[in-house]
Amino acid sequence: MEILTLDQLSQVVEYAEARAVSDYIQAAPGDLRELLGMRVEHVGRATLVITPGLDDLFYNRVIGLGVGEEATEEQVDQIIQIYSDAGVGQFYFHLSPGARPEYLWEWLERRGFYPNGSWVKLIRDISPPPFIETTLRIEPISSEYADAFAAIGVEAFGLPEILFPMLANTVERPDWRHFIAFDGDYPAAGGAMHVHKDVAWLGFMGTRESHQKRGAQSAMATRRIFEAAQSGCKWVVSDTFEHSEDQPNRSLLNLQRLGFEIAYWRVNFLNM
Repeated sequence: MEILTLDQLSQVVEYAEARAVSDYIQAAPGDLRELLGMRVEHVGRATLVITPGLDDLFYNRVIGLGVGEEATEEQVDQIIQIYSDAGVGQFYFHLSPGARPEYLWEWLERRGFYPNGSWVKLIRDISPPPFIETTLRIEPISSEYADAFAAIGVEAFGLPEILFPMLANTVERPDWRHFIAFDGDYPAAGGAMHVHKDVAWLGFMGTRESHQKRGAQSAMATRRIFEAAQSGCKWVVSDTFEHSEDQPNRSLLNLQRLGFEIAYWRVNFLNM
């Protein structure tokens, strides 16, 4: 795989996630966005996901601060003020190890933010992945299966039910590809891919409990890697939660078996 500098690596993986999440927010019906106060803003090159009506850090977080540019204390204060004005109690600053300046974390700590776990950022090129054997049938889907995909999301991804129409609306949205693993005609697992230029972001990967350990996610990831290559991508990226020997993250292990490498562990800074 081509060697990237830490700055280049951070830009590839952070911006891919920021673009996908931003477009996911835009897919929400207007009345839902209004109900939850859901929106996306930008301060410099940082992406702010703001949802005061939802007590969920996935929907209240800052992606890409100090990536591709030198962050300033004024930007940090502006971001904090935006969330305060919106009525958001707690939110994350995701801090890439490539974020500049290097002492950005000190600015956050002085403002009452502290490290609160980390997410694993992953990357691979589009070289062919290993063959994955499964009895499930992996198919790209159209809007006919949008509700089925969203139902998997609510059950397997652990999404709040109120977000059902938002996730369904991403199906057939420009730059998105969605896949379902079928057991016969039964939709057992789902996964999505957002493509922008030469980078594909894999997300919303989940399998219903009844069909765990049948290779669904590995097979769907393999299919999406091939689709990314066909779309002219150079990189495929994803992210997942940290794990330990006591609590292994199966998604992380599966992605590593498919040739994904850990780009870095990204620290989450949370306000007290």
